[in-house]
Amino acid sequence: MQQRAQQCGIQLQPEAVQLMCHAFEGNLLAAAQELEKLALLALPQPISLAVLQENITQHNHFTPFQLVDALLAGKVNRASRILQQLREEGVEAGLLAWTLAREIEQLLALQLAARQGQALAQLFAQARIWQSRQALYQQALQRLPLPKLRQLLHGASQLNRLLGRFEQEAAWLLLQGICLGFKDAIPLPPCLLSVPEAP
Repeated sequence: MQQRAQQCGIQLQPEAVQLMCHAFEGNLLAAAQELEKLALLALPQPISLAVLQENITQHNHFTPFQLVDALLAGKVNRASRILQQLREEGVEAGLLAWTLAREIEQLLALQLAARQGQALAQLFAQARIWQSRQALYQQALQRLPLPKLRQLLHGASQLNRLLGRFEQEAAWLLLQGICLGFKDAIPLPPCLLSVPEAP
């Protein structure tokens, strides 16, 4: 991003570079156009974070598939940003709940089969997991043992309860908790996956 800015004849402070990376993640064409616009504005150099925030329009766009890929890779900070952006774009919590539950069930099935001695390559073929995504699944399987996957699956079932009661705010909080659970093997605190009883 810094090189692209310099090619447009502008300098960005480090915090401004970070904002540009987050604001245009997944949309490099929009980032290039925004840098050209900033060059035309002739802003004081180097451009600070505050000045940049006043002069750019964010164009990052994500899909639920990118959320899943970030989680499989254990990049929970990126996943949290994607989750927030998806919410702001109006993606339904129910769609994300279904997507995450399906992935957790897939990981659980793979982990159980691998424990029984089946080769991962064979399991990936049976599950129809594309070769381009197999490394992501391998990372997740190495990082997430059975107890953690069972905890995440329990969180997914709690999420369905919330959605059935139309408790959207609580559902989004639980989605965040489930996403955090993809980081490592350490069990999540029960409070992150608990659902209050219906009144």
